[in-house]
Amino acid sequence: MYVVDRLKGHDHQRRREHLLTRGRTRDQEYADVAEVAVIGIPDPTWGESVKAIVVPRSGRAIDADALVAFCRERLAGYKCPRTVDIVDALPRNPTGKILKNELRRPYWAGESRNVS
Repeated sequence: MYVVDRLKGHDHQRRREHLLTRGRTRDQEYADVAEVAVIGIPDPTWGESVKAIVVPRSGRAIDADALVAFCRERLAGYKCPRTVDIVDALPRNPTGKILKNELRRPYWAGESRNVS
């Protein structure tokens, strides 16, 4: 598991900004996770909510509900992902940086505002 991203990734949920990277480092303890990206997605109540997009380790399966429960035991509630998507690979640019704009795009399509 590698923590990748800049520390400036923010989530504006409940009018608080917190560093999503802090939440992501806890996923290093979850043995079935190879890598994860954490993004903010639109939420009608809070503005944005936390979503984890997870790549499982080879030959392992991840239970999304169990991963959320795992995070809730170790993190403050507002830092925990509300939902988890499980994917085969995260989109990357030629230098290996995760392309979060591509991860966010389907969730923000049709929204009246864009992610900042």
